[in-house]
Amino acid sequence: MKLFIYFAFIYIGISSIRAQQNGVYIIEEKKTKRHLIYAKNTTTENRSVFLKVNAIGYRRTADRPTIKIIPPNSKVLLTTLIPLKNTKNSYTYIFTANLELENLDVQRIKSNK
Repeated sequence: MKLFIYFAFIYIGISSIRAQQNGVYIIEEKKTKRHLIYAKNTTTENRSVFLKVNAIGYRRTADRPTIKIIPPNSKVLLTTLIPLKNTKNSYTYIFTANLELENLDVQRIKSNK
């Protein structure tokens, strides 16, 4: 039994360390009529974050992906989820934090038809 408790504490410790991505945490605040999702940067460098929320029972704007640069040692609002009335609501999210923002240079070529 002691061995089981020992491994349980180790598992909890490792999973809490893995929840942090490059020094950036997700903070969820649930208020009466909305749910706020923040990113908190605990490093001394800028971090770029990507957040995609898969929401059920929230307004349609909740499904839009968010890409933002988080300044050092700061907390930034990423998205606000507003639940619909008289419906069950739940959400999951995909979160990625990178050291720098990758710019994609895409050139569109028009064809003359």
